[in-house]
Amino acid sequence: MNLPRLDMLGWSLRSDKGSARLWREQGWWCDETAGDVARHLARDEPERVLIIDGDVRLTYAQWYARLSAVVAAFDEIGLMPGDHLVTVLQNRWESA
Repeated sequence: MNLPRLDMLGWSLRSDKGSARLWREQGWWCDETAGDVARHLARDEPERVLIIDGDVRLTYAQWYARLSAVVAAFDEIGLMPGDHLVTVLQNRWESA
């Protein structure tokens, strides 16, 4: 028997094919990754302000450049797809 994986609050971490098909048909789910969306926003609206935190303002292009630098650092230390990474992030622009 293949039981669904659940998070600590009981939410399913995996979907079945029927739910995935329905969610795609209804436009709730697409095949883009978060990285794809970030790249498209930085390309299509580079000067649009994304983050406001006190006096700090970051555009999509600035945010994507910072994100790309973090990804490059992960690549440099050898982090690979499937590896686990644990972080503790504060609600600040540096964590976005």
